[in-house]
Amino acid sequence: MQDSQAAFPHWAFQVLQTLATLGAGGVIVRLIDLYQNRRKPIVEVKKTEAEATEITIRSHSTASDSMMRMMDRLEVALNTNDRLRSERDDLREQTDLQKMELESYERQMRRMKAIMDLKGIKFSDYDPPRTEPD
Repeated sequence: MQDSQAAFPHWAFQVLQTLATLGAGGVIVRLIDLYQNRRKPIVEVKKTEAEATEITIRSHSTASDSMMRMMDRLEVALNTNDRLRSERDDLREQTDLQKMELESYERQMRRMKAIMDLKGIKFSDYDPPRTEPD
C-alpha cells in the first residue's frame, strides 16, 4: 500500500489557517466598530476625528518647542565654549610673553653676576649694615 501525501506540507496549511483567522478577526473587529458607530451622527464622528488630529498636532508642537529650547541651549553652550577658548588663547599668549621676559631677566642677571665676579664685587658689600637690637 502506498501512503497518500498532500501536495503541501502540514505546517503550510497551519500558516494559511492562522493568516485566514487573523484576517477574519480584523474584518469582524471592523464590522463591530461600524455597528457601534451606526447611530452616531456624522458631526460627532468628525468632531472625534478633529480632536484626535488636534492632539496629534499639539504633541508635534510640544516636540518642536522642546527641540527649539534644546537648540537655544546648544547655541549658548557653543558661544560659551568659543569665549573660553578665546580666553585660553589670550592667557597662553600672556604666559609665553612672561616666559620670554623671565628668560631675558635671567640672562641680564647672569651677565651682571659675571661682570661683578670679574670686577671682584660682592653683593654683600652693598647690603645695609645691621643694627643690633638693644
